[in-house]
Amino acid sequence: MQFTIARSALHRALALINHATVRGNTSLPLLAYLRLEVEQDLQQLRLQATNLEISVSVWTPIEEVDTPGVLAVPAKLLTDLVGSLEEGKLTFEIDLDVWKITLVHTKGRAIFMGQSAGEYPSIPLPEAGASVVSIPAMPFARAVRSAGVSLAHDDSRPALACFLLQGAMERLILATTDGRRVSESSVVLAPGQDAGQLGPLLIPGRALAELATVFSDTSFQLSLTPNRSQVLFSTPHLVCSAILQSGEFPNYRAVVPPQRPLRVEVSTDELQRLVQQARIFTGAEQRAARFSIQPGAGITPGSLTLSTRNEAGNTYISAPALVRGESTTVSFDIQLIHEALQTVSTPKVVLEIGQATAARTPAPAGILMPIGGDNLHAFMSMKA
Repeated sequence: MQFTIARSALHRALALINHATVRGNTSLPLLAYLRLEVEQDLQQLRLQATNLEISVSVWTPIEEVDTPGVLAVPAKLLTDLVGSLEEGKLTFEIDLDVWKITLVHTKGRAIFMGQSAGEYPSIPLPEAGASVVSIPAMPFARAVRSAGVSLAHDDSRPALACFLLQGAMERLILATTDGRRVSESSVVLAPGQDAGQLGPLLIPGRALAELATVFSDTSFQLSLTPNRSQVLFSTPHLVCSAILQSGEFPNYRAVVPPQRPLRVEVSTDELQRLVQQARIFTGAEQRAARFSIQPGAGITPGSLTLSTRNEAGNTYISAPALVRGESTTVSFDIQLIHEALQTVSTPKVVLEIGQATAARTPAPAGILMPIGGDNLHAFMSMKA
């Protein structure tokens, strides 16, 4: 089997494939390989890889194909080798009887061994006639980044280490919770797109965060395998999949107060400054920050004041704010506020406070939202 490919095309394809390759030792050695298939009739090369959580399939044009074939190729070796070569044509000469690979490049040649792909794990691809939803990639990547703030990072409750994906007419919603907070982001879809057909899906957090970066500059199609065990993200030349998690996601909306009579509008930069200073006087055991909110009077603006204390000292810092509602003092975990602010790119944010229904006894909860954005972060109050 022989074919020729541009070094730049192969380099780009390998960069995508490596999102799913296994790095380091693995109990299944074949996962350190990628599946390479020459499709002679289509004059294209198909590269595939999986780590059993996600998979990636890439197609790229090739030339001078003499016969079709398939084998497994060491992923890291091929990636490092192609990365070290100059631009130009690369010719692969492959002896499928002994899995010997000769790569001829502009400065010489390299010889290495592959192996049979007969035992390579099955990788799903979209089926003809399957229901699909078109997703804009950049807004989706931003939604994943924002909602990902509240992912749990332990395996004791697998559902909390997942994104809950819910669909509606012309809207896709991502939600996460780690038991201390909630994050929710929305993606606006094109007119007529009904994502409700997908149903609620639990997508492992690491998998979705990885795949969201693959499609950062284009749109893609979202669909499910026939048995609804995997979700597929596809374009004409790229398909990624992720295993879905079974289980029940908690009613995260119980943390979001239905009525929020207090609203505080503040500059994002000002709030970040307040939070940054307030964090200096907290610690692992003391992360409560007191939020004192005062409405304006006449021409005097309202204010938001943060205060924290630890064994080293205390701080008290204020910023002007547009306040609607009565004066209030409430405490929140300053670290959670800080992490939510890292996802905000709008000039202003709003903090709304109301009574959440998540606890047995209704308790204050705060909602942090960028003004002009499609996401929110909710936090239960805490004792100072």
